[in-house]
Amino acid sequence: FISKGPLHDPQLDDTNDFIECDQSMDHMGLSTQDKINIYGTVAALLHLGNINFEDDPESTKGGCKVTSSTEQSLTITSEMLGLDIRDLRNALITRVIMTRTTSKNNDNIIP
Repeated sequence: FISKGPLHDPQLDDTNDFIECDQSMDHMGLSTQDKINIYGTVAALLHLGNINFEDDPESTKGGCKVTSSTEQSLTITSEMLGLDIRDLRNALITRVIMTRTTSKNNDNIIP
């Protein structure tokens, strides 16, 4: 999500768009710390989008795991969001099914 890729559109200028966005936040009265928090959250979401999953052969329930090639994105995301990496990993690879009276944790199955 964070690489520019091979395509180029001459009508788009990321640098100028960023400057305009930053100045717009100034006009809205956001503090420097508010802007840093916004940029940090956006950066964390971009890193979150780089996380890939694969089948976990050790799971008895057909679950998944974060691919080793994207572990760094998981680490960066957890640090940027101030989350424990184990909690973030578990949130990404498990699902909670809630019924009227109970909840049950199941492994997510990534096709």
